[in-house]
Amino acid sequence: MSRRKIFLAIIIVVIVGVLGLLGYTIIRERRAVENLKIELVDVSIDRIGLTSCDISYKLKFTNPTEYDTPVFWIDSYSIYINNNYVGAGTLPPTKVPANSTIYKSTKITLEYEKVGGGVVSAIRAGKFTITIEGVIKAKILFDTIPVSVQFSTTYKKS
Repeated sequence: MSRRKIFLAIIIVVIVGVLGLLGYTIIRERRAVENLKIELVDVSIDRIGLTSCDISYKLKFTNPTEYDTPVFWIDSYSIYINNNYVGAGTLPPTKVPANSTIYKSTKITLEYEKVGGGVVSAIRAGKFTITIEGVIKAKILFDTIPVSVQFSTTYKKS
């Protein structure tokens, strides 16, 4: 066999190996983002005032896969109380290791004049349902391929 054929065979093996590694990386990172579980696990009313109240909530991010998630973020998620839009939030860049869970806590100030009276009375009574909906965004394969996954999570306080 000539040197040229051997060199060509080595180049082909290297190219196939690199493409296989890239494909494997794409599959595992995408799978980690798509299987990420988001759950609203705790909601509390920190302050009830005459014109507004502060509501704290904790989001639980669980990665059930054997791969770390790539860095992901949420540009804007919507918050609903008893199916009424009350505000929005964001999530800064975050990463969840394989087979693990992380928590992110945040707070929203709800101004009564911007929501319906039914929402205000439900909050004052301490009986309401809060729903958060949004889109998780990430870039896989060395930050080159964008991926988006919609999510929704609900917590009922009674």
